[in-house]
Amino acid sequence: MRRAAVDQVRARAEVGGPDEETARQLAGLARERTAAAREAGIDPASAAARPVLAELVGACARLTGREDGPEFRAWLRERMEIGHDSGYERYWRLLSVINGWPAPTMGPAVEWLLAALRAEQR
Repeated sequence: MRRAAVDQVRARAEVGGPDEETARQLAGLARERTAAAREAGIDPASAAARPVLAELVGACARLTGREDGPEFRAWLRERMEIGHDSGYERYWRLLSVINGWPAPTMGPAVEWLLAALRAEQR
């Protein structure tokens, strides 16, 4: 968890803090697109996954003020790998209960996106 928190702070220092509403919209888009891909049976490593991946990575690049490309995708994959820790996700889930926030539901979306990013970098 500490590694994920430190990485999140470092990433924000690199690209700045995103507008909270825009970040929420991007999270919703990621959940929506990856859920549709999973329901359609689209394997993240398949050619059919590429347009979904391109749309979501492009949106992430815009949010961070960076350009989509191999370097950005490697950077994004690393951020997602570090942040996608079951303990970290549980921490946020517990915080949401304590504070009355909606429970985070990014796990399946992040798993699908990570699999697609990993597949393209093979």
